[in-house]
Amino acid sequence: MSLNVPDSHAHLRPKKSASSLSSAFKLSANFGPRKVKSLLSFDTGANKNLSTVAAITLKPVQSSSAEFQIKVIVLELGNNLFLGKEGGPGRKCAMDNGFFPSFAWCQSGSRTVKPYHARLWVEDDPPEPRLYIQNLDDHYGTWIFRGVSSQDEKDFLPHGCETRDLPRKHTMISLAGVQLSTAEVKSGDIIQLGVQKKMPDLSWGSSTSYLPVCARVTLTIKRR
Repeated sequence: MSLNVPDSHAHLRPKKSASSLSSAFKLSANFGPRKVKSLLSFDTGANKNLSTVAAITLKPVQSSSAEFQIKVIVLELGNNLFLGKEGGPGRKCAMDNGFFPSFAWCQSGSRTVKPYHARLWVEDDPPEPRLYIQNLDDHYGTWIFRGVSSQDEKDFLPHGCETRDLPRKHTMISLAGVQLSTAEVKSGDIIQLGVQKKMPDLSWGSSTSYLPVCARVTLTIKRR
């Protein structure tokens, strides 16, 4: 998918810089989720002569995530991977993209994932390329959990209304409530999109729809 940033959003184009996160992602303060569609070919300013590719696997965290099929995605340097909920012809959920099932009664899509919730991209930072995530939803937010072992995964509790004050033995990086907030993503991290909501006492609907999307990341980045 490749769309150029239109002239009406020219103020959203980043300054060209080969190095820095700060200059390459210096966008206007009025940037918000409604304008994300205009950034589908957002130029990171990276060196296009280096062919750097990230292989990203996203796997649902057992019993802590809204349901989705395992995703295996290839992301090249200079491109974006948008994470969000499916909807319409341009946002169809598939195993090789970042769109997750949409909420519907008696189905399992998360209620708190937005159409363009976050984005991933690769930066060729010396001495090695890195993967970054940017929160695009300033209401339900994005989190990274680091250091959650496979043994601990079965007891993992996502961030939400009833767990926000819970002491945690692993690292939690919050990108919630701060537009353009970014962080590095490492292999083994858990990415959480949206929050866990308190489930009402209802006999209809799916309990998993009150869960966020929680995805375990397996990551390999190579220059080729």
